[in-house]
Amino acid sequence: MEKIERGLEVMAELVEEMRRDRKEERRWEKEREEERERWKKERDEERKRWEKEIDEMRERWKKERETERERWDRIMNKDKEVWEYLRTFDVIGLTETWIEESKWERVKHSVTSCDILSRPGHTPRTGWQPDVLTPSLRTFNSLKSRS
Repeated sequence: MEKIERGLEVMAELVEEMRRDRKEERRWEKEREEERERWKKERDEERKRWEKEIDEMRERWKKERETERERWDRIMNKDKEVWEYLRTFDVIGLTETWIEESKWERVKHSVTSCDILSRPGHTPRTGWQPDVLTPSLRTFNSLKSRS
């Protein structure tokens, strides 16, 4: 009988120890789950913060591109307005004007209604001189018809 009682006591101790171990395992599991949830929450908050920052940067870049495009459009329209204004004159004389060749090519293509007389040269004071613009024969004929 004593052996049976002793066996039951040992078994009760083992069961109690197993319960304590299981309880401790559940506590650890709960702590791990809480830690995992905390990490997920931090990761999600970090991701949201980055997404917000990226969206703000995209908006800023979009506004900058729009501003740059508007500025470029104003410059290009101003260029057109200047050429329209210059076309109202009968004669335009450019003297001792220095201009880079690449820009002069743009000017040549913008004034197709004029004959271009060329006298390029290099002088110490002015550098390269562009071609001389004179009205075309069509312009003179249109002037005669106006009179």
